[in-house]
Order: sequence, then C-alpha cells, then structure tokens
Amino acid sequence: MSKRPHIPKALAARIRAASEKVRSARSSIVFGDRAIIQSTDRIADYEGDPQGFADRFYSGHDWNSYPVQTTISRERERLDRNKRRVPERIKELAEAEANLEAVEEAVLLRVINMRESSGRVPWPKSPPSLSSIEHRAELEAARDEALYQARKARDEARYEREMAIHDENTRKAIGGLVDGIEAWMQKLPEEQRERVRETIRVNLDRVRAKEINFSQFLANIVT
Repeated sequence: MSKRPHIPKALAARIRAASEKVRSARSSIVFGDRAIIQSTDRIADYEGDPQGFADRFYSGHDWNSYPVQTTISRERERLDRNKRRVPERIKELAEAEANLEAVEEAVLLRVINMRESSGRVPWPKSPPSLSSIEHRAELEAARDEALYQARKARDEARYEREMAIHDENTRKAIGGLVDGIEAWMQKLPEEQRERVRETIRVNLDRVRAKEINFSQFLANIVT
C-alpha cells in the first residue's frame, strides 16, 4: 500500500477520534477478559477453601463474616456483568472498526480532490492492536504483582520484627510474674502452697483449652 498523504488538521482530528473509539473498544475487550479470569479464579479460590481464603485475605475473620461475604458477592456480580458484556463489547469493536474504515476512506477521497495547501499534518497512526494492548496489560499486571510482593515482603518483615519484640517483652513479663508468684508462695504455709500449685496447674489447663483468659488465670490464683 502506498504511503498515505498528509492531510489538513481538521480531517486528521476526525480520524483520531474514530481511531480512539477503536482503541477504547479493543481495550474494553482485553481488560474485560482479564476481569473474567480474575473473578473466576478468586471465586474458585474461595469455594475451594472458604476459611483458607478468609485467613489469607482477611486475617482474623471467619469465612462467613461480612467482609469476606461482601467481597465474594461483589466478585460474582463483577463476573456476571463482564460475561454479559462480552457480546456487547465484540459488537462495539466491530462497529468502531467499520466506522474508522469509513472515515479513513472518506478523508482519503476528499484529500485526493483537494488542492495542495499548507498546514497539513501526517496521517494519524493506526490504533494499537489487540495483541499489543494485551502485552501492555500483561506488563501492568506483572508490575502490580511485583509491587504487591515487595509490599508484602516489607510488611511481613516489619511484622516479624514487631512479633520478636513482643515475644521478648512477653518472656520478660512472664519471667517476672513467675518469680513474683514463687516469692509470694514461699511465704505461704506448706499446705497452702500445694493448694496454690494445684490451682495453677488446673487453671493453666483451662487457659490452654481457651476456657479462661490470662487475666482470669491470675485472678483465680490470687483469690
């Protein structure tokens, strides 16, 4: 095909407007397809292991809690909406491509019959292909995943540091508590010391069974 001619700015604007509709329609198809895949995978992840899904994405919440159920409900709505839009998007792309072709033909015929004039601009570039848009979408997804992993690693490292400090503080607190209890028990008569030790043993078992919390454990010892 011969090189397309330079054209007046007004006609170039018409082509760019038609070309933008094609680009937008192609992008809608690409990102709509990606949204379908993402929603399908997320729903399958949840349905395969509801509590595991909750633990991974909503730590501390049960699978049937409000935030988890709201997320899955929205994903199902998103999946349904994008599936319904598939034939509409295909039709929109076909119409946009047909319109661009018609506009370019009309502009070319008009320019052929026009006298040469100054102020002309190059023929606008064609809209990006579906494959190039898909490639950019993949690059964006890869970038977003890399950023997510970097943030996750940073957050996990900070959490580990905080937990290490918390564990050390807890160890020191427990050590001090044990020393204090032991010193207090030494002041008790032998028979009472044995009753306290039995009380500690019984209540530690209750703490492990999650029947009582640590504050209740202490209260049961000193009463």
